[in-house]
Amino acid sequence: MTEMHDVIPEAETPGVSAPICSAELREVAAALSVPQLDADPDDVLCDVQSTLNSLAGMAQGLSQQKQAAGRLQEELEEWNNQLQERERLASDKEERLLQLENHLKEAKANLDRMATENNRLLAERSEALKELAQTVDLRDKATLKRAESIQAEQQRIDEQLAALRARASELDERESSLKRKSEDLGMRLKQLQSAKDKFSAIVKSFNETVQFNSTLSAISKTVVE
Repeated sequence: MTEMHDVIPEAETPGVSAPICSAELREVAAALSVPQLDADPDDVLCDVQSTLNSLAGMAQGLSQQKQAAGRLQEELEEWNNQLQERERLASDKEERLLQLENHLKEAKANLDRMATENNRLLAERSEALKELAQTVDLRDKATLKRAESIQAEQQRIDEQLAALRARASELDERESSLKRKSEDLGMRLKQLQSAKDKFSAIVKSFNETVQFNSTLSAISKTVVE
């Protein structure tokens, strides 16, 4: 056993690479399990050395396989981490999509409510506009009647105004005629006053003449007596 421990480090030197297969494992197992009591010690030592070399190769192969398995495990862990990250991202994306879907559903519900409210408001406004149109129509008819009435009244006023203007014109003509007559009468009055004054002067002169004649006649009578 001491020799086996002394040989194993020599078998683990770099550069020794023995592929491990099932046939070698069977050979090593057979060599270890079957005692060679009748064989030569040198042969037994050679067999043991060969077995140790095989075991060293197997150990190195196992070490390489362990390293490969470690690298594979690391790769698997990395892949697992990547898959977990992808799953997390997919979960986050799915959650965002779910939130977006819920948001879209809520927005659609809000739009539906807004559309319903808008339709209701449009119906109310349409009805109000109809009533307003009817009111405006009635007002237009009333305004038209009032305009016709005002027009008739304006025509009547125009006719009255024309009649008043004609009457005023007649009055102006009458006033002009009266003015002319007044001026004519004034002129005649002046002429009459002048004639009256002349007549008064004649009467006065006549009276004075008669008085003078009377005086003269009286004087004559007095003288005759």
